[in-house]
Amino acid sequence: ARPAAEAADSLGRIDSDVESVGRAVEAGAVQLEACTRKVEDERRAFEESQKEYKVVCQEFLRAGAKYQERLCSYAAQRSLLDRLREGHEREEARHERQQLEARAAKEELAALEAESK
Repeated sequence: ARPAAEAADSLGRIDSDVESVGRAVEAGAVQLEACTRKVEDERRAFEESQKEYKVVCQEFLRAGAKYQERLCSYAAQRSLLDRLREGHEREEARHERQQLEARAAKEELAALEAESK
């Protein structure tokens, strides 16, 4: 009777161990499912942030292109302004030379008129 009682007791412990393992497996499955959901949520959040990042990058590139256009336009305007200024300076110098030549011619004419009198 004693070996039968020990066997029954042993079977009871095995049953209890199997139930404990079963509960642990179920708890592990629940935790695995929760972790899987969390990973999926984080993946979706990451994909959304990537989309936002791409949008921000595209906006940055567009802003950079506009800035580049403005720089090119500014450079072209600056070049035109420099050419106009140089032309104006040349015109002023030519005008000053003409005035000096005219003054010199008037003085020479006045001197000649004075000599002829």
